[in-house]
Amino acid sequence: MAKALPAGRPIRSRPVFGLFDPDGWAWATTKAIFWLLVIILTLGYIPDRAYYFIVSRTIDLGILGWTPVNLCPPENSTTMPCPVPAGAVLPWQGSPAELALPQGRTEGAATQIGTNLLYIGGSDGSKASATTYVAKVDKGNYGPWAEGPALREGRSNAAFASLNGTGYLIGGLGPDGKATDTVWSLGLDPTSGALGSWTAVKDLKLPAPRAGAAAVAVTDGLIVAGGWDANGKASTSVWKSTLDKSGNLGAFKDQAPLPKAVA
Repeated sequence: MAKALPAGRPIRSRPVFGLFDPDGWAWATTKAIFWLLVIILTLGYIPDRAYYFIVSRTIDLGILGWTPVNLCPPENSTTMPCPVPAGAVLPWQGSPAELALPQGRTEGAATQIGTNLLYIGGSDGSKASATTYVAKVDKGNYGPWAEGPALREGRSNAAFASLNGTGYLIGGLGPDGKATDTVWSLGLDPTSGALGSWTAVKDLKLPAPRAGAAAVAVTDGLIVAGGWDANGKASTSVWKSTLDKSGNLGAFKDQAPLPKAVA
């Protein structure tokens, strides 16, 4: 009596045009690498690009050489490591046109008082300006510039320091291009928190005209160092105005001079 032969192993076709053995390690490794890339693209790269497509005006589709997932925003540029170390300083970037000053200025003073970012005075290229530009700061960003409280007179190359919430504009070049000895202050309204107006500090002037000096606030007053004198020469002078018991600044007094004239 005839018997059927036992069935043999089923014939399996070789994948990828016969390049791989379907039961071999080469094919298993290839499949593992393929699915790893699918997982990375699905969970990493595609969501990352989708995020920047939503929040950015442009989207960078470049792929880093060591990973297909870009963990850093485009503004980091190619000069920063990725990921960027905590606390690292990002490269300078140009601000949008909406945040440019209404007019060109140079040699002005910039500061922040409360939630107000100020650009004070400066030169428009021909003479000292009395304009103060103000921008509101909110959540780390600032809005468009607008004109704020005007200076009593045009000033450029003036020193600036902030003491106890009040800003002091010291010296600088006047509209006639000569150094001045004035000290003006600007603070916030204690009730509304709005900027006040520039006022001359009562009974307080520099011992001599100065422009281009450096001013710094210390715990008990203001220090003004260096700068150009009335003759346009760099100075070694250092002056200090000390707060009295009432919190008012007293007359500037000479301190130890700088070892070298600075302006």
